[in-house]
Amino acid sequence: MNKNKIIILGAYGENDAINEIINAYCNLLETRKFEIFYYNLSDQNWNKQQLFELLKSQEVLFALTYLGFGQALSVITEENGQSKNIWEFFNIPLLKWQGDIPAHFPERHIAIPKNAVNLYPSDEFFQYWKNWIIPADYSLARVIQPYAFYPIPLSSVNKKQRIQGKLVFFKTGGNPNDKFEQWKQGFSHTIYKLIRNMCENITPKLLNDSNLFIGDFVANFLKSQGICERIPQKLFHYLVGQLDDYSRRVKFNLITNSLLDFPVIIQGRGWDHIDFSNKKAICTSARNYDDSTDIFLSQFGIIDMSPNTNSLPHVRVYRAAGSYSLCITNKQSWFTNKFAGFERFTYEFNKESIQETVNNILKNPEESQDMAIAFGEHFRRVWTEEKAVDQLIEIAELAKF
Repeated sequence: MNKNKIIILGAYGENDAINEIINAYCNLLETRKFEIFYYNLSDQNWNKQQLFELLKSQEVLFALTYLGFGQALSVITEENGQSKNIWEFFNIPLLKWQGDIPAHFPERHIAIPKNAVNLYPSDEFFQYWKNWIIPADYSLARVIQPYAFYPIPLSSVNKKQRIQGKLVFFKTGGNPNDKFEQWKQGFSHTIYKLIRNMCENITPKLLNDSNLFIGDFVANFLKSQGICERIPQKLFHYLVGQLDDYSRRVKFNLITNSLLDFPVIIQGRGWDHIDFSNKKAICTSARNYDDSTDIFLSQFGIIDMSPNTNSLPHVRVYRAAGSYSLCITNKQSWFTNKFAGFERFTYEFNKESIQETVNNILKNPEESQDMAIAFGEHFRRVWTEEKAVDQLIEIAELAKF
């Protein structure tokens, strides 16, 4: 039987970021002649009966979801009226694209269903799953390669228009100091002191060492305090998740404060704690991924920050490559290893480096835009659409075995 049908499960999220990723895979798989069936699980009226009939047809190769949405969908069996996991019952692999460190939602990284596969866009997320989720022996996971999201032809690039545009930093803000008050109000003095000490220790390390794994840091810190690192998993994941959140806040506040005297746009909510008055930078409200398409197509470029990862690019870089957009990001190993010659697009986590990188790019607009196009072309050669599709098919076939 020719299995050329693929199920895509979407859901609403902040700025519709979930569908930004899921719809990109819809487009990718459609170009490879697969028939796509999309269901938005946030819509109360999504067609459950159609999904059931589709699975029953045995023409589905796999289903793809974000974070594990839909992993617990069930079906009532005719034999004994019992409830069974729908993906297990029809033996359809559920591929779960995991866009964050598993500490935040660990229950979505375990083997539900048993034929699930966790897809991680970075070695760091994969290693955390491997070391700290303690997967069952039937679990499958893999690191998946990037590819250029929403690719446009080079002939569509309007370089003159882009030169007249602005640099845009997409980021939901947040004051790192608010986290201390949250912990102080919500926990005992012991836990508050433990988290605060961890934050004070890890922050300078994360700013200077892109190879640092937060899970390993927490385990080693607990050891140094005479506490077994195999503490209850719920507490361990919470500590890692809070350090991840806090350190990201420190980083993106450093970036924004470094950009205030440049003609850039900070786009997103949560920046009320920063004073933009009498500054060249402006702050605008968040927009969903569909509305932000024109930013990639017509603005000067974007500024990116990796989510405490180093091995592979952040999703926003995928999208910049698809649009041949200029993308500034922090120095990471994938850049050093595969993109030699494009270092001008990177910065280190200190004010001087961020400002020097932005200043040099803005001073040379035409050359910078030419380099952005070359970066997009190189990205597409390094990480092809063909390989991205092959990885999905290969791991799905293993999960179905």
